[in-house]
Amino acid sequence: MKVRFDTTRRVVAVLVLAVAATGCVHSPTANIDYAWKVKTSKDTQNVGYPDTNATYWGIRNYVLLPGQQIILSGTYPYARYMSLHTYSFVGGAFDHIPDYRIVPDAGSDNPFTNPTGSADPAQRHWTVTVSPDAPATGGQNGDNLLATPKIGTLALRVYMPDPGFDEAGGVPLPDVSVRNVDGTITAVPPCPSPGPVQTLPVLAYLFPTPPELPSDPPVFSRVTETETANIFPNLDNAYVRDFVAHQPGKIIVVRGKAPTTPDTQAGQSPATPSQLRYWSFCTNAYRKPYPVCSCVADHEAPLDSSGFYTIVVSTPAERPANATLANGITWVDWGSTSVNMLMMMRHMIPAADFTQSAANVAPGQPASTAMGDYTPVAKFCDASTFETGGATACGF
Repeated sequence: MKVRFDTTRRVVAVLVLAVAATGCVHSPTANIDYAWKVKTSKDTQNVGYPDTNATYWGIRNYVLLPGQQIILSGTYPYARYMSLHTYSFVGGAFDHIPDYRIVPDAGSDNPFTNPTGSADPAQRHWTVTVSPDAPATGGQNGDNLLATPKIGTLALRVYMPDPGFDEAGGVPLPDVSVRNVDGTITAVPPCPSPGPVQTLPVLAYLFPTPPELPSDPPVFSRVTETETANIFPNLDNAYVRDFVAHQPGKIIVVRGKAPTTPDTQAGQSPATPSQLRYWSFCTNAYRKPYPVCSCVADHEAPLDSSGFYTIVVSTPAERPANATLANGITWVDWGSTSVNMLMMMRHMIPAADFTQSAANVAPGQPASTAMGDYTPVAKFCDASTFETGGATACGF
């Protein structure tokens, strides 16, 4: 126990002393020196199972005194989803507000609740106050966000921008200012070149490790709270996953019914009634800092006449010749075969009447206990067998 304590203490010391490796130099005299200087994605900082269709910006290691507030003034993005989260120093979720609960400013519309609202960015404004004195509302209060009274992180997420828009969804990142105890307002300048933070990969070595071995046959189960406790989780997502080891010459075939989602890539509003806001299937290297390899988003997966997807997971060299979109098959890259691979399916913001979402699976329990036809069922199969007879030949 003594060795474990000393190791953890040294890692935390490194985290405290490390300097953020972004394009913005830290000013030790400022509480928040630059707004949104942290940016993470698969391409900028592949840590903690990121979704390849999302980008994350952060204000890291802010400290708010009682009576101080961070004021965020933003524009709803042209995208499938956005949210604001606050976290503890080590990545535990503190509070959050999903897009549809963010109250619009007077004269503006929230496009995540009003599908016929204005497309004019001048009429898509919102304001959120981040404060250690705010009530803990679990995302219910649309203009206040609870901040940790100690060192914390504020994160902005944007998933799947509309076609033709940048990763922020075609709008500027929110303006940031600090309301001081005496009532004065201090504007925080935006970081001109957001980038990765040096401490995050180090912090990843404190991430919890699920006590599971690779399975055969694969069985998807709900992620436990312990697994996501300190990896900056998105509280709007529920996850089912499984760990597998590569077997030469074999692929994994995954089948399941696809929940309905708003097809914002085809011009639908994100407020379009559907079973989920978003779902995706990803492969991840099961080694710290848990990088993602590849993801397929809901609109990218072709469905059969019954609404079922078929996903083939393999290395590029072992990819069956018939695993193509033209054949109604989604192919996903296995990634590194030198470590175990984690398959993960996300379900985001289920409708109240969609009882077969991943969110209704008890933590640690098999997905089949609640998801019915929407359960992702996976089987190992010889690549040659799949080429001969598809999923049916593999036992589906």
